Amino acid sequence: MNGTQKDNNTDMEKIYKSNNMEVEQFYKDLESKYNKALYRRILVKLVDGKKQCNSDHKNWLPEKIKTDRGWGNTFSFSIKHVDNLYVVDFDTKDLDGCKLWDLLDGCAFTETNKGFHKYVYIKNLPLFKNQQKVYFDTKYEIDLLKDNNAWETADRTITGDIMTFEWEDLKGYFNTKLMNFVDDVPAVESPPVTPPASVDEEFAVETIEIPKCSAEDMIKYLTNIKPRYDYDSWTKIGFIIYNNFDGDDEGLDIYVDYTKKDKEYYISYAKNYRNVNKELLYEKRKKYGKTETGKKSTHISLWKRRNVKLRDNETYDDLYNIYLNTTNCKDCNVLLVVGKRCKESKCLDHDHNTGYFRDIVCHSCNCKRR
Repeated sequence: MNGTQKDNNTDMEKIYKSNNMEVEQFYKDLESKYNKALYRRILVKLVDGKKQCNSDHKNWLPEKIKTDRGWGNTFSFSIKHVDNLYVVDFDTKDLDGCKLWDLLDGCAFTETNKGFHKYVYIKNLPLFKNQQKVYFDTKYEIDLLKDNNAWETADRTITGDIMTFEWEDLKGYFNTKLMNFVDDVPAVESPPVTPPASVDEEFAVETIEIPKCSAEDMIKYLTNIKPRYDYDSWTKIGFIIYNNFDGDDEGLDIYVDYTKKDKEYYISYAKNYRNVNKELLYEKRKKYGKTETGKKSTHISLWKRRNVKLRDNETYDDLYNIYLNTTNCKDCNVLLVVGKRCKESKCLDHDHNTGYFRDIVCHSCNCKRR
């Protein structure tokens, strides 16, 4: 085999240099090179010796990844979104005599618990369905990853160069019959979907089928289930709700409310998510605050913090409608201003002793009433 490194005249064939670089910086550099979001954080846990994660989202497009970077102890890198990039997953460290390992000497790699990940460009590799255990010598467990995301723990570093090979120079190292190639389809950036698996080992997949139900019925069912009595059951419940509502936000809201009942976990999750997604959450709040629903929510939240109380049969929606439709101050009749802090700013006045709403007045008159 003459698996030699090709010249680097084109952008794709430029050798990516890395020397004990943190894996996140490695991914950031690739994002900068290809101008797209390629990785996010996920929480991976060991359950009965198996890696499990319910937030890998391997089919997300870069646009979606950019809006939700996730959180957790592991990076999930979308190999499929980088044309011609593959990860050779060596599921063992006993590689004496492994010809492919020797060939890829110097290629960018990370060390995993079980073995190594080698990052390599392979040009003109046709689409294939099976990624697991495709090395020609069954003595070594080697996967060729493209559709599945590559998982790297946050503490890993990467060493070496991303090298470029022609498939013609590499195919002799693989059992091409096991790879299950898609006939007469040219190689493209996103291969067909294969069964979900972790980088180092396959998921234990269990299919759970239940009839779909209404939101009201789903909430009733969940009241009979102890929140997160174990991680595996918690993830199954999440999948059930997701499928029942076809991924709609209505189901997500129900799942979040259910999760909140386990206060210790929810507080930890929320804190980590906020820390990782500060800029994203700020932009979302800013955008939401400009909507009519956001403005209403902001006002009502402010009134509640100021201990504005409701009379019998009165709602905060009622107060907001009065606030929204009042144009002049109750006391001085000045035209009220919204969105600007001044003497004419619109205020909801309440009795500080009883907490009950009184009138809509200007800021100046509100101060005098105190």
